[in-house]
Amino acid sequence: MALRETDDAAAGVPPDAHGVQRILCRRVRGPWITDYNKETGTRKVIGNTGGYNGGGNDANVHWITYAPVYGKDAQDLFDDAKAHRQPGEKPPYVSAVLPGAADTWKHAKLMASGNFVGTGHSDLLVVCWTHATLLTSGEFSGNSKWDLMVRWSDGELDTYVGTTTKALGTEARILNANDLWTHDTVMTTGNYTANGRTDDLVIRWSDGETTMYTDTKTNRLGTERMLVAPPT
Repeated sequence: MALRETDDAAAGVPPDAHGVQRILCRRVRGPWITDYNKETGTRKVIGNTGGYNGGGNDANVHWITYAPVYGKDAQDLFDDAKAHRQPGEKPPYVSAVLPGAADTWKHAKLMASGNFVGTGHSDLLVVCWTHATLLTSGEFSGNSKWDLMVRWSDGELDTYVGTTTKALGTEARILNANDLWTHDTVMTTGNYTANGRTDDLVIRWSDGETTMYTDTKTNRLGTERMLVAPPT
């Protein structure tokens, strides 16, 4: 959506001490209001795109706003507001259902998401392997394609380079079986460095220590950085 920089000022809402308008969703074209009364400063909110107490961060920092992704119903609501129309009735929202019977999903042991199709959207990957104990995904190969990482019950750590929706990628060994890596309890990845790739591996160990391995590759761990020391 285009930026909307003047609507709040036009509505007569004064900025706060930080120079931020009280209607904080203006950068994402919202909230959507109708029946604005200049004399009383009242209005009717008919749509929301996030913001303070409705989409801000966990600390309720009031100058930060996030916009959720909406579908056609939200676009219809916006069109109604823009045309000063009363929104029409909509059928109850039906949430998406994952494929397969519920009994099948009982056997799902691990799940990870990644852009395995190459569309820029996340895909859900489900694993039922008996000896796979932790799972994550990331851009470890550096070619903008996503790779699957698996930690096995004996501590072995592997990546499957170039995994797609049709097949696992080529197996690359990072660590052989070992005792130390049987003690990592949580494994995830993120983009925490300046290279713009989701290739920073974060591990929480059984003693509470949390470690990051920055710029991890398909066949070796990245630079080790302690984030949280184990309790003494």
